[in-house]
Amino acid sequence: MREALASGAAIDGHGDSAQRSPMIREATLADIPALVALENRCFTSDRLSERSFRHLLKKGNAALLVDTHAGLLRAYVLVLFHRNTSMARMYSFAVDPDHRGRGLAKGVIGEAERVALANQLRSLLESFWPGAAVIFADIASPIGLAFLQRYPTPTSAKRLGEKRLAAFLASHHYSSHNTASELLTKLRSAPSRHAAALEEEAKGELVAHCVSILKTLVARLTTLKRRIEHEVARLPRGRVIMRFPRAGKVNAAQILSELGDDPGRYPSEEFAQLRPRLADSFLSTFSALAMWSAPSLFPDRTCP
Repeated sequence: MREALASGAAIDGHGDSAQRSPMIREATLADIPALVALENRCFTSDRLSERSFRHLLKKGNAALLVDTHAGLLRAYVLVLFHRNTSMARMYSFAVDPDHRGRGLAKGVIGEAERVALANQLRSLLESFWPGAAVIFADIASPIGLAFLQRYPTPTSAKRLGEKRLAAFLASHHYSSHNTASELLTKLRSAPSRHAAALEEEAKGELVAHCVSILKTLVARLTTLKRRIEHEVARLPRGRVIMRFPRAGKVNAAQILSELGDDPGRYPSEEFAQLRPRLADSFLSTFSALAMWSAPSLFPDRTCP
């Protein structure tokens, strides 16, 4: 595995920047210049090129996650998946030398672990119970993991009917627009994969093991999410952004992490003084949202 960390860097450090509102997300083609620049800063040989990053993002069987803050790409992790198997390999990660010792490596690697393990779990389910892999949009969501913990094999769900599934959904506060009937249809209409009794039992134990690990990772991420929500609500600009329609605390944290704390980065003094103009008017808040989400200021991923 390729890695670039400072000697003695604190993997689980508690630097101020790590506590503000870091944004870990999937990389896009727009990140390639910053990824190449980070490669050049962190590695003296065996560097990934612009062409390599482009291939990985467009055609590679891989997950490329980045940590950004104030418009700067601070770290990345690259996970390669083996085709037709459930195996994954963490191939490379790097942290910008100016941002080491702040817990960034722990954040991106933790998310990479979740992505890799979720991919492994999905591949495992597709080999003997495809319906369980598609019943919920995110297999690693709390409701998805709870379902697999309760029903790790097709046999365990043999008596699962609409009423029983509805009760399960209600007990886990499921709030999606999908009804129990619709979810049950998705579960049963998926292609069938026959497995002998012993094979199903063994794979069911593997499912339970993956779910146990993922629940721990998801719990850690949930704790981090609550911490971010708490911190962004304390920041003046955070409270302003939270007024945007459907922004919410987590989205506000993501927007704030892109904008950063330096008013000098804004294109004009008027833009830097945006907060006082948002005092009372919902209309001015909506207008501000249009300004803040302009393509010249944000990459495509945040545009409506």
